[in-house]
Formats: sequence, structure tokens, C-alpha cells
Amino acid sequence: DCPKLRAYPATYTGRNVAGNFQKKKELFSGLEKLTIITPSKWLKEQIRKSFLKDTKVLNIPNGIDLELFKPTENTIKEKFCPNGEKLLLGVTSIWTKNKGLYDFIKLAETIGDEFVICLVGLNKKQIKKLPKNIVGIEKTESISQLAEYYTAADLFLNLTYEDTFPTTNIEAIACGTPVLTYRTGGSPEIINEACGFVVEKGDIEGIKNYVRTQLQDKAFYENECLKRAAEFRKEDCYQRY
Repeated sequence: DCPKLRAYPATYTGRNVAGNFQKKKELFSGLEKLTIITPSKWLKEQIRKSFLKDTKVLNIPNGIDLELFKPTENTIKEKFCPNGEKLLLGVTSIWTKNKGLYDFIKLAETIGDEFVICLVGLNKKQIKKLPKNIVGIEKTESISQLAEYYTAADLFLNLTYEDTFPTTNIEAIACGTPVLTYRTGGSPEIINEACGFVVEKGDIEGIKNYVRTQLQDKAFYENECLKRAAEFRKEDCYQRY
């Protein structure tokens, strides 16, 4: 119930970008009782650099349902890796350049036959254009099926160039799978040295070096992954609100 907010119509489209920004600045700066909650420490720091720098800001991470995302029995690894290859997984709802699609393709060109890359969330057109050593899966609405893919993977790769706090990282470690991510936004905050690895954006050589020389067997990471994932139990995160 804020008079300042009622002063501007909800249908305002902001055709004038500068004017739109100014109006938003006036609205948010004029709220006396405003607390901003960010899912990542990175985003909290971005707010500290904005006109909202004097606003109260709390960091509460997004939580997930650990009853749904958990190690789940499946036969995916046997299906895609019949000769004992390691399975590298990527998951997103919409695959674009900024989500790392082209980086996965670059990786596939030189990663070697001992690895199989699986990408979940592609459309039919994208799947047709994939190289032979990338398995393309369309978007699934089944959380249990998604948990099977996470569980089957030896490593979850998050090659996004822009992200605030990707819950796919949490979903992966909740299924016992370590994560390799680009140093992007709040993505590295989700993992620690015991359950993940961080490389700079676009560092394909760094990814190959890690999976070839440092990636251990899945069992090596599982307990630490599950331990870390327990910190993102949705009920606990919600309680912090």
C-alpha cells in the first residue's frame, strides 16, 4: 500500500529507456521499508554498486526439494556409455549461446572417445545439428527423469556465460554428481572444492585438462556432494525468509 507505487500505472511500458530507469529509481528509492533478498552473494554485491546501495540487502539462497532430487537408479549410463566412457552432462530449459551450447560443441570436437556429452533441454532443430559424440535430449517435464540424468552423469558441466544462481548446480550435487562451472555470477558459490571445479568463461582447454587429469570416479565425490546439497534444503531456505 504505497502511494508512490499507485502514482504510476501498471501498464507503463517504458518506451523511453532513460525515463523508465528514472521512474524505477524514484519508486524504489522512495520506499521507506524495503528489504531486498538475493539468492547469491554476487547479486548482493551488484546491488551495492547501484542506486539501491543503501537499502537493506539479505542473501538467502534458493532451495530445492531433496526428496525429489536425490541419487536415483537408472540405466542411462549403460545406454549412452556402453564401453565405460565418462558421461558429461549439461542441462537447461533453453539452450542458447549464452548458456554455453557452442562451448559444448567445441568441447566435443577434441574431448576424445573416452567421454560422451549429453545435453538435456534441446529442441528438435538443435538436436539434428549436434556432432555424433553429443547425445541430445529434448526438454523433460519429469523431475524424476531429470534426477536420473543427474545421477547417471560423472560430471555436470554448467558453461553458462550469464547466471545469477543456477539451481541446476544444486540439483546435480543433490544427486551426488560434482559440478564444473564457469566463473559466472553466483554459479561458483554453490559448490566447494570437494564437490566441484571452476574455470574461466570460455576456457575449453581448462575443461579438457580437468576432465582428463583431475576427474575422479563418481564415488569419490558423492558424499561431499550430498553434504553440500543438504545446505540448500528448501524447507531450511524458506524458513530463513
